[in-house]
Amino acid sequence: MTDMEATLPCAAFLENPVQQYAWGRTEGIVPFIEIPPLNGLPAGEVWMGSHHRAPSKAIFGKGAVPLDELVRAAPEHWLGSKAARHYGDLPFLFKVLAAGAPLSLQLHPDAKAAKEGFAKEEAAGIQLLAPDRSFKDPNHKPELAVALTPFKALAGFRPLEHIAQFLGPELCRALSWNSIARTEDLRLFMRRLFEARGAGFMPLESMLESRAQALAASAASEEREAGLLALDLKARYPGDPGQFAPFIFNILSLEPGEGLFVPAGVIHAYLTGSILEIMACSDNVIRAGLTIKHIDIELLCDILDPDAKPLVVEPYITHAEGVEHAVWNTPADEFRLERLDLDSSANFAYAPEGPEILLCTKGKAHIQAGSAFDLKARSSLFVAGSCEQLTVKGPATVWRAIGPAPKAADAAGNSLTIWVDGDSLPRDLRPLLVKRVLSPRKYGEVLVNVHFVAARALSGVPAHCMTLVEPGEGAADRCIESLVQSGDIVITRDIPFAERLLAKNIHVINDRGNVFTRDSIAERRSIRDAMAELRAVGIAQSSPKGSQRTSAETKRFADALERTIVKAARLKKAAAR
Repeated sequence: MTDMEATLPCAAFLENPVQQYAWGRTEGIVPFIEIPPLNGLPAGEVWMGSHHRAPSKAIFGKGAVPLDELVRAAPEHWLGSKAARHYGDLPFLFKVLAAGAPLSLQLHPDAKAAKEGFAKEEAAGIQLLAPDRSFKDPNHKPELAVALTPFKALAGFRPLEHIAQFLGPELCRALSWNSIARTEDLRLFMRRLFEARGAGFMPLESMLESRAQALAASAASEEREAGLLALDLKARYPGDPGQFAPFIFNILSLEPGEGLFVPAGVIHAYLTGSILEIMACSDNVIRAGLTIKHIDIELLCDILDPDAKPLVVEPYITHAEGVEHAVWNTPADEFRLERLDLDSSANFAYAPEGPEILLCTKGKAHIQAGSAFDLKARSSLFVAGSCEQLTVKGPATVWRAIGPAPKAADAAGNSLTIWVDGDSLPRDLRPLLVKRVLSPRKYGEVLVNVHFVAARALSGVPAHCMTLVEPGEGAADRCIESLVQSGDIVITRDIPFAERLLAKNIHVINDRGNVFTRDSIAERRSIRDAMAELRAVGIAQSSPKGSQRTSAETKRFADALERTIVKAARLKKAAAR
């Protein structure tokens, strides 16, 4: 840090830009964040961040400075060393969004598609704000929406058999649905449906109206909801194939506090309600329908991932000394969202892990960050990533948009990490590992961390040592493999995965206390294959799920883990010399 940066403040109040859209609902925005008087369209979103399209302004005694300019002037100070090194800008965009009508049906690109698409449109000379431009920046846009009020959204494909049921026989024939045998075929189906326009769409629209009316009269609530929504979309967007969305995509209802994580490639549309939204710092949107804006069906079908799923995220909540602390973990690296509900006795102190934006939605929070700040309801504060200590006092409700999300592999100093596939770890071993989280221990000079990877929040596991992944076979393994460092320890029973890890100088142990080596892998693979053959012919049976392990088995695992840690720490220390 330079002498100039050392004299910079640790925080600044924000003045945030309002995005006005026809679908917006101003009265859904104003309870949560302050906005100026508006003329014309209603408020749809308020942006808090440094995105070049509409950066917030940091307020100082001598005036206001756009946040993107502020960050460029002193990135190490305002972002902290990690975010400055990896991103060079505030890595997230934080929003308050209120939908009074459905947003466009859309998806977001992954990092590779965003980078390539942006470069292609730049090379073609398409102006950044041109109506036919799809990529506004080279960044991907994973996003998390947390409901502030009851909230509805369309997100992700329904199961194939459910789509057929909602379409009904007549539409299935008209749309050649019988040719769809697997999720990958949905690309062809989407292209066929969304390219139907004008006179070619009119017969489909007539059949859709009849089918929607039949579903709207159904006694089944899910069918009735889909039918009513389809009729509403037909009235709003005549001639638009997006009217079919309620038959094809899941209709999700979230209560306040529930979150929805939308990864790349997932078609979605927010319908009604107020949310807090946090995402990677991007404005890339590929639209499919329900809009008068630019639609590129070819690009959409290229980026579409029919197997990707939205993830409903429940907060991980802890209570301590007047504070209810809620954390929404997601698979995204760029951000994490937290909420502090503080009573008048609370004194919540912490060292920021990176840049933060604090939003107070209730009461008044008293913030100490170098200087004192009174953060009243509906106001926001930008906190520098280099801030050494921050204290929050209530009574208030304060949301923390944090980036980048910490990973155990980023731990500073001489350390190693025990990586745990939380979905497959037997439940009764969890406390043994959580104890190490709550009471971290050094082996010589080496600090040992524990980090869980799972598709859901795990009871009893602190949020700061968890990474959530999307549901799906092998997802946790892929995440661990992308984060694990040479010399770390992984707990897994997956033999092929263990073999790959050993090749990368990773220590591997299973939940029975068996330590994998290159010599033992081949033997264990042979035993596994033999048992599989015996089970196939009914000679051997699988172990019953959920069977309780004995105390001797637990001790065997604990002893083997301890020996592995001692060995790994010794090798880690030797390698650091």
